[in-house]
Amino acid sequence: MVMAKRVEGMLADEFLQLAGEKRKHAAQMSGLFERLYPGMKPLEFNAPPLDTLPVCDEMMRVGDVENALALALISEAIGRDIYRKLQRMAGDEGVAALFGELAAIKENAYERLLGLYNEVIGE
Repeated sequence: MVMAKRVEGMLADEFLQLAGEKRKHAAQMSGLFERLYPGMKPLEFNAPPLDTLPVCDEMMRVGDVENALALALISEAIGRDIYRKLQRMAGDEGVAALFGELAAIKENAYERLLGLYNEVIGE
């Protein structure tokens, strides 16, 4: 029971931190858009982020911690890979650096989640 409470607290803390990172990414991307397209507003649409799109339906139905963490791991890996690809494609050094930072944040989140996942499954 003590281990379950400890893992539960760690999971809550991690998901709160991930939510904060998502808000930070959004702010950074908004700043990038404003810098690249001064005076313009980005299109507004209601869609999940690219890193959750492939697992979005499953995330809405997941019922256990192990699978929730597995889906979060997939999402972070997809996000990291998208940012790395954007970094390679960027023609502007500042834009490339931002995408590199975002990829590193995603990698760090992946590693933290992997540690939690391994604790949950007992490795």
